Amino acid sequence: MRRCGVVTFHSPHNYGSVLQAYALVQVLQGLGLNAEIIDFRHPHTTDMYEWKFWSPYKTARWNIMDLVVRGILGLGKEREKQFRQFIDYVLPKSKRYYNRSEIPGDKYDILICGSDQIWNPISTGENDPIYFLDFGNTACRFSYAASSGSHPFGEGCHERIQGYLEKFKSIGVREKFMQDYIKEEFGFESTINPDPTLLLPAERWSEIEVEYSKLPKNYLLVYSLWEHKDILSFAQKVAQCLQLPLVHISTDYTLRALFHKGIKYSLTDVSPQQFLWLFHHASFIVTNTFHGNMFSVIYRKNFINYAVNDKKDTRIKTLHEVIGLENRIISDIEMFKMMNKEIDYSKLEDDISCFQEKGLTFIKGNIGF
Repeated sequence: MRRCGVVTFHSPHNYGSVLQAYALVQVLQGLGLNAEIIDFRHPHTTDMYEWKFWSPYKTARWNIMDLVVRGILGLGKEREKQFRQFIDYVLPKSKRYYNRSEIPGDKYDILICGSDQIWNPISTGENDPIYFLDFGNTACRFSYAASSGSHPFGEGCHERIQGYLEKFKSIGVREKFMQDYIKEEFGFESTINPDPTLLLPAERWSEIEVEYSKLPKNYLLVYSLWEHKDILSFAQKVAQCLQLPLVHISTDYTLRALFHKGIKYSLTDVSPQQFLWLFHHASFIVTNTFHGNMFSVIYRKNFINYAVNDKKDTRIKTLHEVIGLENRIISDIEMFKMMNKEIDYSKLEDDISCFQEKGLTFIKGNIGF
């Protein structure tokens, strides 16, 4: 059985990061590979989520806020525990590596980098070579659904990045911005891939769900990566229109987010498995995150993506264009009142299935399946 190592963001306490990592390894194992995540964790990425007394990767204001909210008040400790358990016991991983020289050159027959924002220079310590597979002696390496979060990369190190990409059998990216940028900046063709989470059907995700108890049967779920006042206020108006209680997956612990008016249930301790359950059982979803959109589609839920700043998230825009959901990106409550609240997924199934199959075909072609 061929050995496959995956370099990705698997350790941040971020739902999308850990779940996309889980999905990609599950797909690779299903194709007959002995696949695992190469357990490299860049401190710049982990420090954005884990509690530390003081992190050099955060601003002084951010460190002080963490010291008060998490260190003194203890908010978020249960959530951090839940993430550690998922990362430690659910994700198939190698031993821990701290730099590329520690990774055995002959351990893997295939190397894959992706998905998530592994090429975002802000998140990866200014283009860490490990995220470009600059290690090992393997004959086959490629990227799958790699993203930079719409940030240009390679500035000041163009030749180095170009040298990394030249060694790839194929380059798979997650959004149109990446495809255009890599072509214009480095001269390489690439393929737009669906996020790995879309490659697993809803029933596979249901297998690892864990119920979040003491919630009403029907509820509106709001999920945003950063707790902006605008989306919480908007979700409150939507909940009033639909006459549903508001359930909020909170990912930071500012008092404004925790005690925002109109939020019936503010959940600060949600595990990745409970995150799945909450999406699966929601009556309606309001989100502004890429993976919030992904799991709304995976579970075939009625949802909207709340967008401000002229729809800047190209990952979401690409997803909606591919499967025909452009009308679910809205920015004000009047648009919501006028739109059809129900999504007819029967008209989208062919496009969703085609997108999924393109992702699987891309992987199979690169591993010689």
